[in-house]
Amino acid sequence: LKSMLRLAGHREAPCADVDALVAEHLSEVDARIDSLTRLRTELASMLSDCHHGTVADCRIVEVLSDHEECTHAH
Repeated sequence: LKSMLRLAGHREAPCADVDALVAEHLSEVDARIDSLTRLRTELASMLSDCHHGTVADCRIVEVLSDHEECTHAH
């Protein structure tokens, strides 16, 4: 956003410069949303596998302790 504001001071600069910055920022936002969506899916899966017993038998703790149990890269 700072880069876009800096361009505002260059009134004769082509609008394509701003478009490129916005497209790059949008791509970064989409990547973060995708990552958070995968994390949400992972957390929901762990919660649905929970049998509400003790921590010793907790599927969530088991998954968090063993990265190989994760269904998505994060």
